[in-house]
Formats: sequence, structure tokens, C-alpha cells
Amino acid sequence: AEGAGLPPNEIIGKAIWDIFPKEEADMRFASLSQVFETGKSKSIEGRVPRPGGDRYYITDIVPIKGKAGEVISVICSSKDITERKIAEDELLRSRDFMSKVLENLPLIVYMKDLRTNKYVMANKAWEDIHNIPRSRLIGRATEELFEKNAPKLLEELLNLEKEAVSTGQVVKSEHEFSSNSGPKKVHKSLQLAIYDKNGSPEYLLGISEDVTDMKTMEIELAAKRAALAQESTAQAVSALVAGMN
Repeated sequence: AEGAGLPPNEIIGKAIWDIFPKEEADMRFASLSQVFETGKSKSIEGRVPRPGGDRYYITDIVPIKGKAGEVISVICSSKDITERKIAEDELLRSRDFMSKVLENLPLIVYMKDLRTNKYVMANKAWEDIHNIPRSRLIGRATEELFEKNAPKLLEELLNLEKEAVSTGQVVKSEHEFSSNSGPKKVHKSLQLAIYDKNGSPEYLLGISEDVTDMKTMEIELAAKRAALAQESTAQAVSALVAGMN
């Protein structure tokens, strides 16, 4: 009675549809019918609308059988799982939020399962920079992706992975590679091993940033500074020569 939010006298003698919303009542009736037909117990999860907010329950439906083995009645016992349900929903919302953040980051993010040495996740930025559908990445090893097209990059990535796992530290690097869709790119990357509760390496997280434009600007700036320094030196020499004359 407390679970339904009604006093006992408003429940006894009533049909399921008099107590619960139609969708919930239909689900409960179907489950009860199944127990009567099969003679087997069944557990269901249901929602009960309440003025202070919905409550969630797990209900066990246990058949009571007659002498001939036929189901003559059932006993239903319910457990309030509202707090657990709220926590589960919050976890799902958090995961969905993090998934959207990772998907829309301008950084390349990927993850490998170190137990199988296979990729299990990559965001859209990874897909865009490599011009490889994620369907070709998930479930494959690093060697399968880069061995033929980028053996030098493959060697560097594998060495970085080994270092991240063996040291337990964030490993930073900068490397060049040629993507399938264009000219060479320069990336700054970090790799980090993620450990399970027993302290064993479980996943490898990789994050990369395309710094090609920044490196180009640095080269151009260095060239301008060198040109200015050369010009200043030439002017100083010319002034010195003029003074000597």
C-alpha cells in the first residue's frame, strides 16, 4: 500500500488499472499472466508515480500452485530501488555527457584495451584527421592500421605505448605523419595507461593535438627573426665601414 501511495482499503478489491497508470498496469498484467501460464516465478521493474516524484520497485511474482500443479494464485513482493535507479540514471547521464564532450572536442582522443591490444574508442577528430572510418578502427590493433602506410609512425607509437605502460606516467611526444587525406601533419600527443582495481594496466588513453599551423608559424617567425638579425648586422657593418672612412 505504501509503495502504491494508497491506503489498503483503496487497493483491496481493485483492478491493477485502478491503481497504476495504464502502461504500468498493462506491463504488470502481462507479467502476472505469464506466471499463471508458465508456473514460473518472474521479477519485474516498475515505476509508481507519486506526488513527491516517481518511485521505482523490483517486484517478485511467485506462483502458488494447487494439488494438480496448476497456478491458483500469486504472491507479489516489492523492493524500493528508487535510490539505485536515480544513481543509475545519473551515471547514464554523466556517461552521455562525457561521450558528447569527447565527440566534439577539437582534440584527437582514442582508447585501447591493453588486454586485447585492440582499439575500443575514438572520437570524430580521430576519424577526420586519419580519414579512416571508426568502423575500421574499433577492434583492430595499431599494427593493422599503420604497418603498411606508416611504419615509422607505427614504431614510434608502439614505443610510446610501452613506455606509458611500463612507467605509469603520462608520456608526451611530438611527431609527423602523412594522413590519407593530405600533406604531412605535426601532432603533439600524450599517452596514459589506465589501471584496474588490482593495479594491472587495463586501457591506454591517447590524446593528440594538431599543431601543424603553430609549427609553421614558429618556423616563419624564426625565419623573420633571422632575417632581421642579418639585416641589423649588415646595417651595423655598413655604419662601421662608413665611420672608418
